[in-house]
Amino acid sequence: MNYLLILLFFTIGLFSGFYIKSNRIYSTFPIILIFNIIIYEAYLLHMLNSRLAYRLPLGNMAPYILSNNISVVIISAFGFFIGVVLKVLTGNSYGRS
Repeated sequence: MNYLLILLFFTIGLFSGFYIKSNRIYSTFPIILIFNIIIYEAYLLHMLNSRLAYRLPLGNMAPYILSNNISVVIISAFGFFIGVVLKVLTGNSYGRS
């Protein structure tokens, strides 16, 4: 996966974890993960429709897509976790605001 995509998904997770309302963490986190997976799938479609398709394993795309979607979820979850930790450490969350 491209390092710019990793940075994008980490940043989306970080800001969504930091700016989320405290009582909506469990309902918003899956929405953010699905949003990031949709962004990644749109990027794959863009690669298939452009001259970047030579970089893809066109013979068997299922393991490639599955492994990259798992990495998108892990990167976004790590960014979200760091964002929530930063929110708690700065003191604007969980009844301290």
